[in-house]
Amino acid sequence: TVHSERSRMGRKRSGGGRYRKGKRSKTGKNNGEWIEITYESEKFEEYYKGQDFIDEKEWESFIKTLKTPLPMTFRVSTYDGLFKHVQSKLQAEEFFGGIAFENLKVDEVYKPLTRPVNMPWYQGQRGWYFKIGARAIRKVPELKEFKQWLVTVTEIGTVCRQEAVSMIPPLLMDIKPHHLVLDMCAAPGSKTCQLIEALHAKGACTLPSGMVIANDSDQRRAYMLTKQIKRLRSPCFVVTNHQAQFFPKLYFSAKEGETQKSKEDLREDAKTRTVYFDRILADVPCSGDGTVRKNPLAFQKWHPNSGLGLHTVQFAIALRGAQMLKTNGRMVYSTCSFNPIENEAVVARMLRHCKGGLKLVDARDILPGLITSPGLSKWRVMDSAGQWIEKYADATEKQKKKISEEMFPPSPEEAKEMRLELCIRLLPHTQDTGGFFVAILERTEKPLGSCDFPNNPSHPKKSKPKSEQKPEEKSEVSDKSQVSDKSQVPEKTQVPEEKKKTQTPENSEDKTKKYEKSTDAAHNPQANNKPPHRGRKKKGEDPFERLEATRAEKLVKFYDFKGGMDPRWLAQRAENSKKVFFLAPAVVDIVQNPENDRLRVVHCGLRAFERTESYPKDTLSRDRLTQDGILALYPYLKNGSRVIKAPLDAVLALMMRTTVPCRDFKDPAFRKEVSGMDGGGCLIVLRDEKKEVCEEIVGFAAWKGTTSINIMCNPAERKAYLYAIAQAYPKLGIDVNADVRKSGQAPRVEKEGNEEKKEAVAMQEDQPKGELKEEGDTQDT
Repeated sequence: TVHSERSRMGRKRSGGGRYRKGKRSKTGKNNGEWIEITYESEKFEEYYKGQDFIDEKEWESFIKTLKTPLPMTFRVSTYDGLFKHVQSKLQAEEFFGGIAFENLKVDEVYKPLTRPVNMPWYQGQRGWYFKIGARAIRKVPELKEFKQWLVTVTEIGTVCRQEAVSMIPPLLMDIKPHHLVLDMCAAPGSKTCQLIEALHAKGACTLPSGMVIANDSDQRRAYMLTKQIKRLRSPCFVVTNHQAQFFPKLYFSAKEGETQKSKEDLREDAKTRTVYFDRILADVPCSGDGTVRKNPLAFQKWHPNSGLGLHTVQFAIALRGAQMLKTNGRMVYSTCSFNPIENEAVVARMLRHCKGGLKLVDARDILPGLITSPGLSKWRVMDSAGQWIEKYADATEKQKKKISEEMFPPSPEEAKEMRLELCIRLLPHTQDTGGFFVAILERTEKPLGSCDFPNNPSHPKKSKPKSEQKPEEKSEVSDKSQVSDKSQVPEKTQVPEEKKKTQTPENSEDKTKKYEKSTDAAHNPQANNKPPHRGRKKKGEDPFERLEATRAEKLVKFYDFKGGMDPRWLAQRAENSKKVFFLAPAVVDIVQNPENDRLRVVHCGLRAFERTESYPKDTLSRDRLTQDGILALYPYLKNGSRVIKAPLDAVLALMMRTTVPCRDFKDPAFRKEVSGMDGGGCLIVLRDEKKEVCEEIVGFAAWKGTTSINIMCNPAERKAYLYAIAQAYPKLGIDVNADVRKSGQAPRVEKEGNEEKKEAVAMQEDQPKGELKEEGDTQDT
C-alpha cells in the first residue's frame, strides 16, 4: 500500500507513490533513483510480536493503522486572546454549512469524512481532529476557505498544527506561572510553545514570574526552534544550544552587595543560588518507529540496532535532567518509539540508579478520555543480527559490546517496587494517532545516589574541605559527578586524563588563573584545546546585555511607562544595537549573570523596540514600538500618553490601508487626539470594552508622522483580526479576503492637485525608513 503523504526523508514524485533516494555523484548532480515505498518489514513485525504488548486480536488493526496517513490535528492557543474567535469559528454551522463532507472526493482511507471535532482528552476543548491528511486537503476545493483561514491563524501563533500524541507530555506536567521549566531536547518547538502557553495561563498581558529554557544540541535546529517560539511573543523564554546530557549548571544572580565578593567566595555560597527546575521535559532522541505514519521510509529502515545504540544517550539525558530537578519537581520522559529498550528499560535504569531519589507518578488517568496502555514490566532483547537474547548471561562477548545488562527487564521483585505499569503507551489504532511513550518521574527527598550534587540545597550532604578536594571534584559538572559508570556516556565523548591536564587558560596575561572546565569542553574532544564560550563565538550568539542607561532613560520617559516597569528588563545584543529586547525578570536573572558564562544563548525574550533611521526632529526617542512587544508591554503602557484607544472605523481604515492621513478619521475625538500627538512610536488599541473581538487587546504598533499615522503590522496578523472583527460584527459585511496592503506601504493618491501631491510626499516621509519589512519576517538570530 502506498499513500500520498510526503516523507521527511524523500520527496514524492507527482502522480505516484515513489520517492528519490538522496544520493549525489562526485559532480554534485543528484543521481538518486525513484523507489517504491511499501509498508512491509519482517524485522519490525517479528520484533514487536515478540514483545507481546499488543493482543493478537488487535495486531491486524495495529499494522493496518500504521499503513495509513496521519489525520490533521491542531490545537488552539489561549495566549493572544483570539481563542474565543477561533473556537466559535470552528463550531459555527455557517463556516462548514454548505459542505457535504460525505460527498467530497477524497481517498478511501479518509472516509467517512466529517467536519473537525474536539479531541475528548484535551483540556478546555482546545485540541482538534480532522480526519483528512494535511496534504490531501489541498486537493479538495470545497475546503479552500478553511485552509486559508487555518494558515492565517497558524502564522500568528493562535493555532499550532501538531501531532496529537505530541501534545500529551506538556499536558502531564501541570505547569504553573511561577515555575522554572527546562525543555532539554526542544526542537522543532511545538511542545515548547505549549509550555510557554501554560506559563501564561493568566493571559499574555500578565507577566509570569517563571520562565522556560528551551535547549537543543543542533544549532540550526535551535534557530528553527527560535522562529517557532517567537510567534507567541513571550518575554519568558531562553533558547540555548548544548548537548542535553551535558547541560551546564546555572546560578541566579547574586544580590546587590554580594557582587563585590571574590569569585571564590561567590562559589562558596552559590548553593543558595543554584538553579533547580520545577518541571523538566526530556523528549529524548529516539528511533522514531512510532512515526511511521508520517515517515514512510521508517518501515524499510527499521533495525533493532537503533534502539540499542540510543539507550545509553537517552539514559544520560534523563539522568542529567534528574540532577537539575527540585525536590517534588516533576520530569516527563517521552519518546515517539514503541521500543521498550528506549522506554521502560531507560526508566527502570533511572529508578535503579537513583536509589529512591525518583519515583514514578501514575500517568494513566490524568487526561480523561485518553485511551492508553500500561507500561511493560517484561520485554525481550534482540541483537543487531536479529537473534533473541533472553538474559544478559546468555549474550556472547561480541553481543555484549552493544548490549548492556541494564537493557534487560527487572527481576520480579524489582518490577513490583518500580511499578513500570504507571507509564503509558499510546498505540495508533486506539484513537487514530501516532505511537508514543510517556513516563512521569518525581524527585523525592532522598538523594540521587552517587550522581547527586553535593551543593543541592534540597539534599544537603557533607562535602570535603576545599583544600582536600581534587581538581576534578572542584569542577561543577565533572565526569564523575554526572555519571557513576562509563557506560552512561558514549565512548567517543570520554576524554583522556592527559588531555584534561593540558587545558589552556582563557586569560593569556595571567597564566596562574584557570577557569573551571565547561561541561561541553570536558566531554567534547574538539573543544578540549579551546577556552569555554564567552561573549560572541558564532554569528547570532552575541550576549544579551543591559540596555545602555541613556537610551533606556529616553525610552521610559518617551513612552511614559507606568506600573513598575524596570529599565533593567530592556536588553541589547551589541553596543548601539538597532533592536531592543524585553526580557522577563527571571530571564534577566540568569542570562545576565556572569557566572553563567558557559551558557550558549541563541535567543531570549522578545523584540520590543527598533531604532528608526528617520524620525521627527522634536521626538525624544528614535525607537519605535514593534508589534511583537505590545502584549507584554501593554500593562506598563496602557495608562501612558503613547496609547490611543480608537473606534472601530478608525481601526478598520488602518488595517486596510496601513497609512491614513489624520484628517481622514471620522471620529472627531480620535482625530483631534491623533493630530495633537507628538511624532514617534505609539500604540493604537481598539475600543473593545466588552471584549467581543478578543480576550486580550486588539492593538497595533504605529508610527505617528507629521500628517498621518502608519501601523507596523504584517498582513497575516491584520487578516486574523479582520476575521475576528467580521465574526463579532457580521452586519458590517467586512470583506476579509480583500487585498491587504503590506506594512509600511502608503495608499495610492488618486486626487489631483499640488495640495494632494504634497500630502502624499509628507505621508511617505512620515514612515520610518528601512522599516518596511513585515514584523514577522525579521530574524533576530
